[in-house]
Amino acid sequence: MRRFSAAEVRQFLGSVDAEVTGPCRLVVIGSTVAMLWSHRILMASGDIDVVSVEGQGFAEACERVGARLGLPIPVQRVGVFDAPYSYEARLEQAPGLHFKNIEVMLPERHDWALMKAARGAESDLDHVEQVHQLGAFDLATLVERFGEMQFVGPPRRLRQNFLALIERLFGTAAAEQADRALPEPRG
Repeated sequence: MRRFSAAEVRQFLGSVDAEVTGPCRLVVIGSTVAMLWSHRILMASGDIDVVSVEGQGFAEACERVGARLGLPIPVQRVGVFDAPYSYEARLEQAPGLHFKNIEVMLPERHDWALMKAARGAESDLDHVEQVHQLGAFDLATLVERFGEMQFVGPPRRLRQNFLALIERLFGTAAAEQADRALPEPRG
């Protein structure tokens, strides 16, 4: 699978913006979020995961741009994902992406980290750790939002994934303290 850099994703979205005929709003989740936050995040992504796309002609514009630029970046709707309740109320516009027609919305950083922790893939945890190195996460906020998680799998797995992330970001003592303070996630 081909991987795309942050610069390529930004170029792709900018070109799609020029192709669409009216306003579009994307809610992006997944690793692409980190790439859109900062040029200092060194990673690549094989796709752009979206929760929703509002507006006409977006998919067609993506196909045209992908073919023309040789950047066939798949934009995929994610049907099932784990997130804190009310994460939608905290969506933020992607920094530095000021397009004419496309509004790119991202989860707030703590919400995104919890989405990644719920998934629990090593690559996801690597991405969260890269973002954390930029000073992104507050332990108290992560613990508080953990109590707001919507989770489709076993709650015990979510707790284990979350505590593994906390240990990775803040150390063993913080993970032990968080374990004692954590409510059970809503299932």
